[in-house]
Amino acid sequence: MNANEKRMATRVNRLGLAKRRALRIIRTVQPKTAKIPGLVLKETGKGCGAFRRTYRIVGTNLVIKFPQVGGGCTQHTRDEVRKIRKLSKYKSLRHHLPPVYYYNGRDGVMVTDYYRYVCPEKARNVILSDVIEELTGVALDDLVGDNVRMKMDAVPVFVDLGY
Repeated sequence: MNANEKRMATRVNRLGLAKRRALRIIRTVQPKTAKIPGLVLKETGKGCGAFRRTYRIVGTNLVIKFPQVGGGCTQHTRDEVRKIRKLSKYKSLRHHLPPVYYYNGRDGVMVTDYYRYVCPEKARNVILSDVIEELTGVALDDLVGDNVRMKMDAVPVFVDLGY
């Protein structure tokens, strides 16, 4: 094992430790707002979402999504988690769904992985929402632009399956 491989292994190990620590804090505190003792949050998207605010947990590859104040915002998260659970029954779609590490249906708070942005031109070629709806019965109407991200191995992930 050369020096670069050792550094990469150490980085992966530290990232895993930070991820487990953050999830332990979130499960213990069960946050309702973006003020979580022991974690530093940085807003992503700067107010782009209609239903939620998304914050990246600094030092990890996780994001936490908080519903905005108003009607239907917690229902948006409930719908998304219900669709993720339903679509995960199909083996071919599992690779394109984000893992849900924490979910509180009462408050609408959800923790999942962070994925980098994909330009809409690439996303349009990948999305087959009509085919998915035909095969599974699950309507994926909002699979456009910012709702599709990429994993490190260039596999698209549907990060918002709400409405």
